[in-house]
Amino acid sequence: MTTVVCDVTKKAIPNAQRDVNYVTMLDKTLSMPAVEEFEKRVREKMRSNKQYSFAVYKKVYRDVLNQMCK
Repeated sequence: MTTVVCDVTKKAIPNAQRDVNYVTMLDKTLSMPAVEEFEKRVREKMRSNKQYSFAVYKKVYRDVLNQMCK
């Protein structure tokens, strides 16, 4: 049995099934509640930008993920 641990909350994910109750993003494992919080933070940061740029989105995505997984 393999134990999957959320990199944000540092808690084990019971009955772990990828894309059901956890997601892997940029080599980080996030539980579904952590994914929702992550998406919310990325959305808020992107709304504060005047123009959408995919390069900026990738940077915000990476920065927020690394910040949450400290």
